[in-house]
Amino acid sequence: MSSLSTHVLDTTLGAPATGLALRLLAGDTVLYSVETDAGGRWRCPTDLAPGRYRLEFATAAYFTAKGVTLATPPFFDTIG
Repeated sequence: MSSLSTHVLDTTLGAPATGLALRLLAGDTVLYSVETDAGGRWRCPTDLAPGRYRLEFATAAYFTAKGVTLATPPFFDTIG
């Protein structure tokens, strides 16, 4: 079993990306749908079996909430 964590920094602010929505997926199955904490971090609360996993970050929603004007459609809506 293995653990998984992520740490996201907002380089436009020079600060952690607080409240960035993300999803952890195994194939098409969403295992977790959460937001980063005040430090821009998220740690999976359970151990994961060996396998392929994907993290998706909802960057367009994050920047829109920060008041950043995005192109239509946004260049990156979700990164994963």
